[in-house]
Amino acid sequence: SKKIVEQFPVIVPSIEEQKGIASELDSIQTMIDGYKAQITDLDELANSIFLETFGDPITNDKGWKKTKICEEATVIGGATPRTDNPLNWDCGSLNWVTPAELKGERYYGQTVKQITEYAVKNANLTLLPIGTVLLSSRAPIGKVAITTEPMYCNQGFKNIICGKNLVNEYLYQYLLFNNDELNRRGSGVTFKEISKKVVENFPIILPPIELQQQYADNIEAIEKQKALLREQLADAEQLMAERMQYYFS
Repeated sequence: SKKIVEQFPVIVPSIEEQKGIASELDSIQTMIDGYKAQITDLDELANSIFLETFGDPITNDKGWKKTKICEEATVIGGATPRTDNPLNWDCGSLNWVTPAELKGERYYGQTVKQITEYAVKNANLTLLPIGTVLLSSRAPIGKVAITTEPMYCNQGFKNIICGKNLVNEYLYQYLLFNNDELNRRGSGVTFKEISKKVVENFPIILPPIELQQQYADNIEAIEKQKALLREQLADAEQLMAERMQYYFS
């Protein structure tokens, strides 16, 4: 109520101290915002380099070869081992990913849950090697990431292992640009889903492998810069938390 707010106790330093605290915290926040802005700029740079190198992936204005994913890659699904059987989960050490874990990062390695060899055999799961392009096929359609560790997955994916003419960094960005079309091809009553067949037959333009690799090299350099910025961002956020704790606890 209004009365509770009015009677709420508050510590009031001198106005000079308040201004000093506000100035310090504002400076740290400005640093945090700056790191975030630089990371966003680098993400936009990756998009710009893609469009400059390959043209519009929707209209294929540079006239690259057209093919289907199944012609240049292998599509792999997954499953969920029985959750009521502890042999599938207890002391598991094998990475097993679900779509909910992907939060927009380009690369993904250590998963939230791990499964056992027993689970792999009984659920007939296929190992996804490092470099696999993860593609969520439901709830929602179109989340994408590249694996940095071997892993298995649940039934919410139709993942893509690239062949010799397809670079995973190129495919990752291509799928992001085609997110709307992937969703348009989904079907289902409760929630939309794309099947393995839909993904296998999804059209893809195929620039020369040399150009794809050149793009991947550019992305590698950008990601190194982003990794450094993320470290600096984490340090700044930790500093903010420590100063907030010092002043207000």
